[in-house]
Amino acid sequence: PSIGPKRKVYVLNLSTESRPESAPTKHFVEAADGKHIRIRHFERGTDRVVLIAPGYAQHGGSRIMQTVSKLLANEGRDVVLLDLRGTGESEGRFTFGREEWLDIQAALRWARERFARIELMGFSMGAYSSLRTSVDGELKPDRLFLVSCPTRFHDVVFKGGMIRHALKSLVSPELLKKERYPFFKWTFPFKAKPSAVELASRLEVPVNFLVGADDVLVTPKMSEEVYSAVRGSKSWARFEDADHAEFIFESHTASFIAWAAPLTK
Repeated sequence: PSIGPKRKVYVLNLSTESRPESAPTKHFVEAADGKHIRIRHFERGTDRVVLIAPGYAQHGGSRIMQTVSKLLANEGRDVVLLDLRGTGESEGRFTFGREEWLDIQAALRWARERFARIELMGFSMGAYSSLRTSVDGELKPDRLFLVSCPTRFHDVVFKGGMIRHALKSLVSPELLKKERYPFFKWTFPFKAKPSAVELASRLEVPVNFLVGADDVLVTPKMSEEVYSAVRGSKSWARFEDADHAEFIFESHTASFIAWAAPLTK
């Protein structure tokens, strides 16, 4: 069962035939610790932007994240897609939520100079870092969208998420064919970092949560812990027959775009 305010799901026309696409423009932004972070700007000439923080083993150059960005842009918003540190064309090493929030702060700073309204969407570990930057960062987005948000990486591992996902892959070989980039630059994953539950209790930005009912990596129950801690404006959506993070988009594209409707008004 779903909790929180319910959302009506619309089927959208995702045709891009009348909307010629241009390649995104690339920029580097500098994080507070000096790391240069690649961003890709899908320009639509609007005064609003969606920043997208990919999850583990994804980056701004991956096919699925490019598709998410293009479809959101085609619904009438500029989109900025990040390579979090250690992934894609960005410097540094991926820290599993310890420092990636600094990368998003740098992207927020770049966006604040150019757009009147900023919305931030994070997937999986990108959702954790998006939440953290919205709480601990100086700059805040106007709205937050968290897809398959974990409490923190430690919990995904020690509560069996990795094992469940591996076992599920053995009986569902199609999962092994999903597009992932696991061989990026990363560091020791278990350094101390705050729980998303504690962060959520201090969140002052309106937030929308989305989970997949079949997600065994970051279970809906784990994301629900984060949702329940939020004291301010929030909504919850759960898609049946949906898996983890960006793969919710892949299997439920029209419904995902409709869930993100506040981005496209």
